[in-house]
Amino acid sequence: MLYHSSEQAKKEWDKENTLEINRMIWGKATTLLDLIKDPTKTLLIKPTKMNEFMNFEAILPRLKNGEPVRRFNWEEGTFIFQQVPSRISKEIVPKMQSLPEKVKEIFVKRFEDSDEQIDDAIYYNNQVAHVTKSNLITSYTPSISDLTADDWELI
Repeated sequence: MLYHSSEQAKKEWDKENTLEINRMIWGKATTLLDLIKDPTKTLLIKPTKMNEFMNFEAILPRLKNGEPVRRFNWEEGTFIFQQVPSRISKEIVPKMQSLPEKVKEIFVKRFEDSDEQIDDAIYYNNQVAHVTKSNLITSYTPSISDLTADDWELI
């Protein structure tokens, strides 16, 4: 997106004032305010791979379909994905590294008591994970800002 006038830049700023400046590539302008003050400067905003942004409503079906997505202003290499629903059998549960010992004990007790457990397994369902550049995976819950943003993109 190339702005040729300060008036055009101001209109776009008023309309899209949530874009993060740290993800913009500047021409001669060092800030958007510089561009508004001096219309001879130019501003180039880095396009996405798809050259389009989406809102959360458009991203959600893709997330559910297994596609990794990210916000434009997130650090490069950061994204979210929906984990694949999984059934973990009772034989695997005691060997899981991701469960604390006390939690494993609770599940084993439930497996042994037919009144406690419907099936001999644990289930993962509807979890969204956040992945950082260093491959740290944590749970993700969208903020109001994430839900209302129009800068979601596919990776």
